[in-house]
Amino acid sequence: MHKTVSHCICACLLVSIVLSGIMNAHAKGNVTTFELQLTPTEDVAMILNLDRAREIIGEVVKFELEDGRGIVNPQVIGTRTDDDDRLFELTAKNQVIPYVRNVLAQVYREQGISELPETTRALVFELTMFKIVETNQVMGASYEGLVRLRARGPGDGATWIAEGSGRANRYGKKFSSENSNEVLSDALISAIDAVYRSYVEHHEKNVQELAGPRAEVAAAGAAVPDEGTTRETLPPEELLDEVLLLVEKDFDHDLLLSFVRSKALTRPLRAADLLAWQEAGIADDVVDAAISLPMGE
Repeated sequence: MHKTVSHCICACLLVSIVLSGIMNAHAKGNVTTFELQLTPTEDVAMILNLDRAREIIGEVVKFELEDGRGIVNPQVIGTRTDDDDRLFELTAKNQVIPYVRNVLAQVYREQGISELPETTRALVFELTMFKIVETNQVMGASYEGLVRLRARGPGDGATWIAEGSGRANRYGKKFSSENSNEVLSDALISAIDAVYRSYVEHHEKNVQELAGPRAEVAAAGAAVPDEGTTRETLPPEELLDEVLLLVEKDFDHDLLLSFVRSKALTRPLRAADLLAWQEAGIADDVVDAAISLPMGE
């Protein structure tokens, strides 16, 4: 009887030791802080082609990155669950914002867009999401990387005009910084590609919207209408509004001059009109052209 009890106790102790060893082994592997490294998979690394962005942005800019994640600890990059479904917070050893900014600069540099810190032409990004979710499975773990960026370029003002998201998934060994870096890298590269496409789409849409007015001005500038040609007749104040719109859109001086010469006025310019044109900064020869316009019906 005593021997049976003793054997049972020994067996229980042995099982306890084995389980404790397994738990300790998992605990040792559950390192929740690791260094961010750019290690994208080959297929994602090949998706980028920023030729059109280079045409729009130019070949020399400076890169700026703002943190828009809205989290208390900027080093937090995600979560992980262990075998007991306990939730752990994952943090980066290196600074997240400088790391992502350097990746942006590296990607664009490889595509022929160089960085010159002294220039005033800034390509500004905002990081609104950068996280990984590692979920424990029966064997191994699933990894999901999520990255979101916004951007504005030189001449875009303070408005974010492009946005892009990246997502990557992987299944593999649990508690793996290599797997974590891989999905974060893939998601980051995908987000850069998406925000680039959004940026190009925004600018090409603007070009299309301007194509109509530019064509109209170019056609008007081909020649001053003959006496028998019907001109569009406008009040002086309305003509000034149209000229200011073209100035705002960076139409060149010769096109502005041709545009004005193609019109007619409902009445002659008065002193108040001349002052308004002068205060708006309209060139003297454009004002002279407006003064010389015929009266329309």
